[in-house]
Amino acid sequence: MFLIVGEILKNEVRWEKQMNSDEKNKFSDNSLNNFQVFQKFWELMEKEGYLMINDKWLIVNERVRAEVDYVISRWAHFKYTKEVLEQFPNLKKIFLFQIWNDNVDLDYCKQRWIEVVNFISQKSIYSVAEQTIASLIWWIRQIFTTWCNLKKGNYSRQPIWRNLEDVTIWVMWCGRIWQKVIDLLQVFPCKIITYDIVFGFDRKEDWLVNLEKTLAEKGVEVTDNLYHFLQKSNYISVHIPWFEENLWLLNYSKLQNVDWVVNMSRAGIVVEEDVLKLLDENKLEFYVSDVVQGEPYIEKINKKLINHSKVFITPHIWANTVQVQVDIIREFLEYYLRV
Repeated sequence: MFLIVGEILKNEVRWEKQMNSDEKNKFSDNSLNNFQVFQKFWELMEKEGYLMINDKWLIVNERVRAEVDYVISRWAHFKYTKEVLEQFPNLKKIFLFQIWNDNVDLDYCKQRWIEVVNFISQKSIYSVAEQTIASLIWWIRQIFTTWCNLKKGNYSRQPIWRNLEDVTIWVMWCGRIWQKVIDLLQVFPCKIITYDIVFGFDRKEDWLVNLEKTLAEKGVEVTDNLYHFLQKSNYISVHIPWFEENLWLLNYSKLQNVDWVVNMSRAGIVVEEDVLKLLDENKLEFYVSDVVQGEPYIEKINKKLINHSKVFITPHIWANTVQVQVDIIREFLEYYLRV
């Protein structure tokens, strides 16, 4: 039996049904079109048995917990701790529809022989990078602010903002999303600096030597010094996983010389109270994020943060595209049916 954690696919299926045949096939680059992928997924769920819930585990009674063989998780914010996993004595695999597995107790899974499988569409990587660039442009040109003013009847071309030219953007962490963000930024005449501790390793493997060479060819400066990095950056683009050592990494002291922060990583990396303080002191111009502490429960989210005039937060929507969802479901089906 499958336990599906988080809302998944129902809206996408309705959206697909409203498309005509030409539109359905337009997004397809495999033998199955989008609608057929969703159909096949739900046929499999009906055959194997499934329960779709949110992450309030207590609503799943003990008998149902014992029947769960597989967990499909779309919610990266939920922690699969030892205490949670102990509730499912026959669990065999956890399927994560996400890029990282930093929300799973991997040591405990090894003890229980629970396999953890990530399904990472290349379109997922592009989707996060695309939203990062969109968020940068959205705020640097004040598109939302001027649109709101116009809706209120105020036809004003003020204030005057800036281009992505002659600014320094810090892209944090050496990963696939980070590299795609840098690729997309190549069309803008901005200075790019990237930070990761790996750049300070004394003994460098071939992949790191080649990476540094590639970055140098793109005009990207690398550093392993976090404080040096923060002193030189106008805008920060954050793409780091949630590990214990990264918890509350970006606080008041580290961000006080930065103009903008775009956070596309995890809640818990940036100290939100410090962000508010910096904004109120005019030391930070804007804060843009796709993650927030307390998500997805609106009652647990800092209302002052989301209502602040210099804050733009989206509800973890980087993967909410048809292309990404189809690719992830297709990868899951190929894996599960093959195994």
